[in-house]
Amino acid sequence: MALTIVRPVQTTAAPKAGGKGQFNFKVWYKKNKKSLSERRKARYHTDPSYREKALNNSRGQRKNKPVEQDGGFTVAFQDAADQVDVTIWTLREWRKKNYFPEPRHRAGRMWLKPYHVEQLKTLKAFFDHHGIRVTADTREPLKDLVSLIYANW
Repeated sequence: MALTIVRPVQTTAAPKAGGKGQFNFKVWYKKNKKSLSERRKARYHTDPSYREKALNNSRGQRKNKPVEQDGGFTVAFQDAADQVDVTIWTLREWRKKNYFPEPRHRAGRMWLKPYHVEQLKTLKAFFDHHGIRVTADTREPLKDLVSLIYANW
């Protein structure tokens, strides 16, 4: 008498992660994006409860976005660069070198207070007077200025 093994029939479900045929959501969505979008649009126009839910979600997202900067952080990083009369790349380089503390991050942008801009102007005046390169003679005065900026930030 021979032993026979019967394997169950596989379904056509999406391949599991980690296997050779790994499922990739981005590829699937790219292929199905148009039909999904059309179905959502049609449902939005025909289903009042779906439309109301979508509008409420949109209202909630807008309500949670800050309209005004809290705590006096009203100067955008780009505007600060314009006021200090340097490029934004210079400010980013100064920030990378820790010449001033990290600005406030909100909504993907950096924000400063108006008196922070005045402190950055003193940093620019230092580099205008001593030059851009930090030498042995300017290292200590720069260190003192940076300490002062951090203390008053």
